[in-house]
Amino acid sequence: MVCLPRVDQVNKIPHHTSQARGTYYADWGTPGEVLDLVRYTFGCIDTDLCSSKQHNKIVGARKFYSRLKPCPEHPRDKGVIWCNPPGPSELVIEFWNRWCWCTEPCQGGEGSFLIFNLDHWRMLHIPNGEHFVWLPRNRLRFIGAPSQASFPSAVVFTRKPKISNGHLVAWNGVLL
Repeated sequence: MVCLPRVDQVNKIPHHTSQARGTYYADWGTPGEVLDLVRYTFGCIDTDLCSSKQHNKIVGARKFYSRLKPCPEHPRDKGVIWCNPPGPSELVIEFWNRWCWCTEPCQGGEGSFLIFNLDHWRMLHIPNGEHFVWLPRNRLRFIGAPSQASFPSAVVFTRKPKISNGHLVAWNGVLL
């Protein structure tokens, strides 16, 4: 694997990476079961806020941001917005804020956001609107990762998804 810094030293922008023992390695992509649920719920993915050319072949977003084309702080993207953010907490919050900006009703977007672990869920805040959280029954296995995640993940939706594997809760924690 190629070691990458947490922030690209040339462009000074975050890269979609995973953390292992304090060192950042090449991308770990979103599991297909998550992307299938997002596509089933919304029909397509218009924009991926944090991807790569390689992973967008799987995500299939019409537009994506990457190290070479960084996502602006206040993206003006409309439609279905997807984000599997970089791993460190501070970058999860940064991309969460970008995703929330795009999915505000006045911005005209909707979509889904992958939360790596439940500790990240506690750090995040939704300013407006009704959101749903899918808690998969099993731990996710990210593309390129050597094994299942050692932590439970969750996916936030702006629209209520139809699920068969796991639990669905309202953002405020009410089991649906």
